[in-house]
Amino acid sequence: MPVKTLGIRLETNGETDLIDITAEVAKGVSDSGISAGTVTIFVPGSTAGVTTIEYESGAIRDFQEAIDRIAPKDIGYHHDARWGDGNGRIQLFLRRQEIGEDGILVSDLTQL
Repeated sequence: MPVKTLGIRLETNGETDLIDITAEVAKGVSDSGISAGTVTIFVPGSTAGVTTIEYESGAIRDFQEAIDRIAPKDIGYHHDARWGDGNGRIQLFLRRQEIGEDGILVSDLTQL
C-alpha cells in the first residue's frame, strides 16, 4: 500500500481555539492520488489535539465554555509548579479523541 506524507501548518490563538481542517485534509487526500486507505492526523506538542465537532458557531462556543468550566485557567494545578500550564494539560485530555471506522482514522498521537 502506498504511503504519502503531507503537512498542514496552522497556528491557533491558544486556549480553546478550534480550527476546521476538513478542507485541507480533503485536499491532501485528493492530491495524493490514493483512492482507498487510512488518513492519520498527527499534532506535535503536548497541549494541542485533534477532535471532531460540528463546526458551527453555537457548538464551538458551547464546547469552549464547557472546557473552560471543567478546567478553568484561574485556579491552581499541581502541574503549574513545574511547567505553568496545568489547565492546558487537563483541557487536552478532555479534547482527545480517536475515530476509526470504514478506513478513516483521525488520531491525536501527541503522547506516544
